[in-house]
Amino acid sequence: MTRPTTRSLLVTLGLIAVTGALPVQAKDPVPADPWEIIHAARELGDAEVRRDTLRDPLIVARSGSLRYHIAFYGCDLGRDCETLLFQARLFDPRWERDPPKPTDMDAWNATKVYGRAVLTASGHAVLEHPVAMHGGIPKETLSAIFEAWRDALEEFSDHIDFER
Repeated sequence: MTRPTTRSLLVTLGLIAVTGALPVQAKDPVPADPWEIIHAARELGDAEVRRDTLRDPLIVARSGSLRYHIAFYGCDLGRDCETLLFQARLFDPRWERDPPKPTDMDAWNATKVYGRAVLTASGHAVLEHPVAMHGGIPKETLSAIFEAWRDALEEFSDHIDFER
């Protein structure tokens, strides 16, 4: 267990002085464990836990007709991971004639908070969003993250004229 820093103690004491109570901690946080996160992914559609090429956990899932995956980073034996990376790689055969342009990605990134868009050299439009999971997060927050991801996927596919 790490010792609290002077700054964190001062912030806590300041909160007690202002509110009269200690800061509220998440009750039963969801850990960054693929076997826990899979439940939230299944709220959007089909999802299963697999392994990537390095044998790290990977959730492969769908939201409606859109496929995406969730990679896990900074794990301890595949559990207690530090970061999740939501990612969708979209490709439409029509794009061989008229691919999305870097300006399409720039326009998305300039107006959206959730999901960073990039265009790969191979012509895939990629939407990704990292989530810090240190110590887990409340179930309600995890549900909100998945809802925001679903909305971003749908809006992004419309933005780049991806046929579903």
